[in-house]
Amino acid sequence: LMASFANATDLSGLTTPTTLIWGRHDKATPPAVAEAASRRHGWPLHVIEDCADDPPVEQPAALVRTLRAALAAHALAAAGFGGEIVGRDHRRYDELRAVFNGMIDRRPALLARCASARDVSTAVRVAREHGMPVTVYAGGHNVTGAAVRDDALTIDLRPLKAVEIDGRVCRAGAGLTWGELDAATQAHGLAVTGGRISTTGVGGLAVG
Repeated sequence: LMASFANATDLSGLTTPTTLIWGRHDKATPPAVAEAASRRHGWPLHVIEDCADDPPVEQPAALVRTLRAALAAHALAAAGFGGEIVGRDHRRYDELRAVFNGMIDRRPALLARCASARDVSTAVRVAREHGMPVTVYAGGHNVTGAAVRDDALTIDLRPLKAVEIDGRVCRAGAGLTWGELDAATQAHGLAVTGGRISTTGVGGLAVG
């Protein structure tokens, strides 16, 4: 996993905040090793005095989730993902993860805000390769909050709002709401059977 962030012999490329947690009585790897690593890389060192090599404050499951999200974000960028990749440290993260039902409070690992159909397929592939659950955010109107899930990769379709009308055929982006679609069709004297609520996503209701 470390090799995915930086060269194994040069960890200067590791920008994730890192703290070394060490047991004072670790016989396999004495604290002197941690002290040397702390000096070399500038990482803070937290030594737990009353334990050996299994500090109780470690959270391996959380670490794995964090690494998986970081690796997935790196893989999306490397694959030429053209949209915006939103992680938990992004300034709009809380805004973008919110759904219509205000009682839902879930924290996806990443939101992949797709700019094209290719971005959607790239996000699906990356999620599969990294073992991440997937949710799809079209309008976020579903009362159960299905658009978001804890530690998932959310494929965010909201930027896909293109709409084309040719005669009586409408090609609608999956991120449109029914209100936005209605406005476009009404300009041509047309209407489409859809949801009763204008903020419902076209993608979710059409598929659902």
